[in-house]
Amino acid sequence: MSDPVRAVTPVVLLDIGGVLVPNTVPGLTENWSARLRLSERDFLAALFGGSDEQVGIGRVTEPEWWEVVRGRLGVSAATAAEIEREMTTPYPYDATLVDCLRGLRERGAARTGLLSNAWPHARRLVEAAGMLDVVEDVVLSCEAGCAKPDPRVYALALRRVGGPEAPRAALFVDDTPANVEAARELGMRGHVHTDAESTARCVEAFVQEHSAGEGGAE
Repeated sequence: MSDPVRAVTPVVLLDIGGVLVPNTVPGLTENWSARLRLSERDFLAALFGGSDEQVGIGRVTEPEWWEVVRGRLGVSAATAAEIEREMTTPYPYDATLVDCLRGLRERGAARTGLLSNAWPHARRLVEAAGMLDVVEDVVLSCEAGCAKPDPRVYALALRRVGGPEAPRAALFVDDTPANVEAARELGMRGHVHTDAESTARCVEAFVQEHSAGEGGAE
């Protein structure tokens, strides 16, 4: 007689910017591109171009990166500091997804965590939002030394949030398809985020499936 299918504790990992936080720089791009007489594309390129390989993985500090940005934009130190203040102010988390994660933790239905390509100030904002009481752990690329879609950062998140069943019992949610595909290549289930309601339904369905001992990767 075959062994019964064993229920496992599911692991749910969510991205921050673009998923839990719909817009991490609300109004910043439009306002500052107009003020500096730049296209929004050029403004974003000045802020973020190459950042994943630098400040995003802790290779340079945030003050050092802002000096790079200031040079790209050709603005004064005071203007660069103003942009930085606006970019690093607390931003609202999506209530639907926060409630979903909180409910999973309170019910003991899954182990949950955040996995984000982020600059160092993100840790302060995550803590200020109270997310450390909602999820088991938060993995940021700037602290990990590698960024999505690098397989190492997924492995780190699984070690810190998951258990021996990971990655086959893990779901990763991101708004960037390439990051989701990288998770799938590691054996995780992947979901490309488009809106909070459909993501919450996907998370709940995944947790119910694995809690019933029917896990598997799509």
